[in-house]
Amino acid sequence: MKSKINRRCDFSQVEETYTSYPCTPVLEAEDENVIRINAPEEVLFTVLDDRPLDERMAYFVVCGAMMMRAEILHELGILYVLDALVLVAFDVRSHQSYTGRIARLGMREPIPEDLKTNSPPMVGYLFGESFNTNLVRSFELPAVETDYDVHVVLGPFKSNVLRVRLRRKK
Repeated sequence: MKSKINRRCDFSQVEETYTSYPCTPVLEAEDENVIRINAPEEVLFTVLDDRPLDERMAYFVVCGAMMMRAEILHELGILYVLDALVLVAFDVRSHQSYTGRIARLGMREPIPEDLKTNSPPMVGYLFGESFNTNLVRSFELPAVETDYDVHVVLGPFKSNVLRVRLRRKK
Protein backbone atom coordinates (compact mmCIF):
# COMPACT_ATOMS: atom_id res chain seq x y z
CA MET A 1 0.00 0.00 0.00
CA LYS A 2 1.92 2.99 -1.26
CA SER A 3 -0.56 5.83 -1.30
CA LYS A 4 0.88 9.01 -2.74
CA ILE A 5 1.28 12.23 -0.79
CA ASN A 6 2.90 15.52 -1.81
CA ARG A 7 3.98 17.42 1.28
CA ARG A 8 5.08 20.38 -0.84
CA CYS A 9 1.66 21.04 -2.39
CA ASP A 10 -0.11 24.36 -1.75
CA PHE A 11 -1.97 23.71 1.51
CA SER A 12 -3.16 27.33 1.62
CA GLN A 13 -5.67 26.44 -1.12
CA VAL A 14 -7.29 23.67 0.95
CA GLU A 15 -10.65 24.47 2.50
CA GLU A 16 -11.86 22.73 5.63
CA THR A 17 -14.35 20.41 3.97
CA TYR A 18 -14.88 16.76 3.19
CA THR A 19 -13.75 16.96 -0.42
CA SER A 20 -10.56 15.97 -2.16
CA TYR A 21 -7.82 18.50 -3.03
CA PRO A 22 -4.43 18.15 -4.74
CA CYS A 23 -2.97 17.81 -1.21
CA THR A 24 -5.27 14.88 -0.37
CA PRO A 25 -3.47 11.50 -0.29
CA VAL A 26 -4.18 9.38 -3.36
CA LEU A 27 -5.23 5.87 -2.42
CA GLU A 28 -4.73 2.96 -4.78
CA ALA A 29 -7.55 0.67 -5.94
CA GLU A 30 -6.31 -2.16 -3.71
CA ASP A 31 -6.21 -0.02 -0.55
CA GLU A 32 -8.67 -1.34 2.03
CA ASN A 33 -8.98 -0.46 5.70
CA VAL A 34 -6.47 2.33 5.21
CA ILE A 35 -6.21 5.89 6.47
CA ARG A 36 -3.60 8.23 5.02
CA ILE A 37 -2.89 11.85 5.85
CA ASN A 38 -0.88 14.68 4.35
CA ALA A 39 0.30 17.86 6.05
CA PRO A 40 2.86 20.55 5.30
CA GLU A 41 6.39 20.01 6.53
CA GLU A 42 6.28 23.40 8.24
CA VAL A 43 3.48 25.64 9.52
CA LEU A 44 4.15 29.30 10.31
CA PHE A 45 2.24 31.15 13.01
CA THR A 46 1.93 34.69 14.29
CA VAL A 47 1.40 35.64 17.92
CA LEU A 48 -1.55 37.92 18.59
CA ASP A 49 -1.81 37.46 22.35
CA ASP A 50 -1.06 34.92 25.09
CA ARG A 51 -3.91 32.58 24.15
CA PRO A 52 -3.59 29.28 22.25
CA LEU A 53 -3.33 29.39 18.47
CA ASP A 54 -6.45 30.04 16.42
CA GLU A 55 -7.28 30.39 12.70
CA ARG A 56 -6.07 34.00 12.66
CA MET A 57 -2.62 32.87 13.79
CA ALA A 58 -1.96 29.62 11.92
CA TYR A 59 -3.32 27.40 9.18
CA PHE A 60 -2.23 23.94 10.39
CA VAL A 61 -4.16 21.90 7.86
CA VAL A 62 -4.22 18.11 7.64
CA CYS A 63 -5.69 16.46 4.55
CA GLY A 64 -6.79 12.86 4.77
CA ALA A 65 -8.28 10.02 2.81
CA MET A 66 -9.56 6.70 4.03
CA MET A 67 -11.04 3.54 2.57
CA MET A 68 -12.78 1.14 4.93
CA ARG A 69 -14.78 -2.05 4.33
CA ALA A 70 -18.41 -1.87 5.49
CA GLU A 71 -18.17 -5.11 7.46
CA ILE A 72 -15.17 -3.79 9.44
CA LEU A 73 -17.08 -0.60 10.28
CA HIS A 74 -20.05 -2.76 11.31
CA GLU A 75 -17.83 -4.84 13.62
CA LEU A 76 -16.53 -1.62 15.21
CA GLY A 77 -20.07 -0.25 15.58
CA ILE A 78 -19.21 2.77 13.42
CA LEU A 79 -22.02 4.20 11.32
CA TYR A 80 -20.65 7.67 10.49
CA VAL A 81 -16.94 7.32 9.75
CA LEU A 82 -16.00 10.99 9.81
CA ASP A 83 -17.52 11.40 13.26
CA ALA A 84 -15.43 8.47 14.55
CA LEU A 85 -12.02 9.65 13.29
CA VAL A 86 -9.72 10.85 16.07
CA LEU A 87 -6.95 13.35 15.36
CA VAL A 88 -3.74 13.06 17.36
CA ALA A 89 -0.96 15.64 17.59
CA PHE A 90 2.02 14.78 19.78
CA ASP A 91 4.40 17.59 20.75
CA VAL A 92 7.82 15.94 20.50
CA ARG A 93 9.44 18.56 22.76
CA SER A 94 6.96 18.81 25.63
CA HIS A 95 5.57 15.25 25.19
CA GLN A 96 2.04 16.68 25.40
CA SER A 97 -0.60 14.81 23.38
CA TYR A 98 -3.65 16.47 21.89
CA THR A 99 -6.59 14.39 20.70
CA GLY A 100 -9.92 15.36 19.27
CA ARG A 101 -12.45 15.07 16.48
CA ILE A 102 -12.42 16.72 13.10
CA ALA A 103 -14.03 20.15 13.30
CA ARG A 104 -17.45 20.03 11.61
CA LEU A 105 -17.29 22.24 8.54
CA GLY A 106 -18.66 22.08 5.03
CA MET A 107 -21.16 19.63 3.64
CA ARG A 108 -20.80 15.88 3.70
CA GLU A 109 -22.34 13.56 1.17
CA PRO A 110 -25.19 11.66 2.80
CA ILE A 111 -24.78 7.99 3.61
CA PRO A 112 -26.75 5.75 1.19
CA GLU A 113 -30.20 4.84 2.56
CA ASP A 114 -29.54 1.08 2.44
CA LEU A 115 -26.45 1.54 4.64
CA LYS A 116 -28.08 3.69 7.34
CA THR A 117 -28.99 0.68 9.44
CA ASN A 118 -26.16 -0.97 11.28
CA SER A 119 -27.37 -4.49 10.56
CA PRO A 120 -26.67 -6.50 8.51
CA PRO A 121 -23.47 -5.10 7.01
CA MET A 122 -23.11 -4.92 3.24
CA VAL A 123 -20.19 -7.29 2.67
CA GLY A 124 -17.64 -6.00 0.20
CA TYR A 125 -18.86 -2.39 0.14
CA LEU A 126 -16.05 0.15 0.59
CA PHE A 127 -16.49 3.54 2.24
CA GLY A 128 -14.09 6.13 0.86
CA GLU A 129 -13.94 9.52 2.52
CA SER A 130 -11.75 12.62 2.33
CA PHE A 131 -11.35 15.19 5.07
CA ASN A 132 -9.45 18.42 5.63
CA THR A 133 -9.14 20.10 8.99
CA ASN A 134 -7.15 22.86 10.64
CA LEU A 135 -5.67 21.45 13.84
CA VAL A 136 -5.90 24.80 15.62
CA ARG A 137 -9.71 24.45 15.35
CA SER A 138 -9.61 21.02 16.99
CA PHE A 139 -6.96 21.63 19.67
CA GLU A 140 -5.77 24.43 21.93
CA LEU A 141 -2.18 24.36 20.68
CA PRO A 142 0.18 26.77 22.42
CA ALA A 143 1.85 29.48 20.33
CA VAL A 144 5.35 28.04 20.73
CA GLU A 145 7.88 26.71 18.27
CA THR A 146 7.88 22.93 18.37
CA ASP A 147 7.48 19.82 16.23
CA TYR A 148 4.32 17.72 16.16
CA ASP A 149 3.89 14.10 15.12
CA VAL A 150 0.38 13.99 13.65
CA HIS A 151 -1.82 11.02 12.80
CA VAL A 152 -5.46 9.90 12.66
CA VAL A 153 -7.04 6.87 14.36
CA LEU A 154 -10.25 4.98 13.59
CA GLY A 155 -10.78 2.18 16.10
CA PRO A 156 -7.70 -0.08 15.79
CA PHE A 157 -6.62 1.54 12.49
CA LYS A 158 -3.92 4.21 12.48
CA SER A 159 -2.83 6.46 9.63
CA ASN A 160 0.71 7.25 8.66
CA VAL A 161 2.50 9.61 11.06
CA LEU A 162 3.85 12.94 9.78
CA ARG A 163 6.17 15.34 11.56
CA VAL A 164 5.20 19.01 11.18
CA ARG A 165 7.42 21.88 12.32
CA LEU A 166 5.49 24.75 13.92
CA ARG A 167 7.54 27.94 13.61
CA ARG A 168 7.01 31.62 14.37
CA LYS A 169 6.61 33.78 11.26
CA LYS A 170 9.53 36.18 11.02
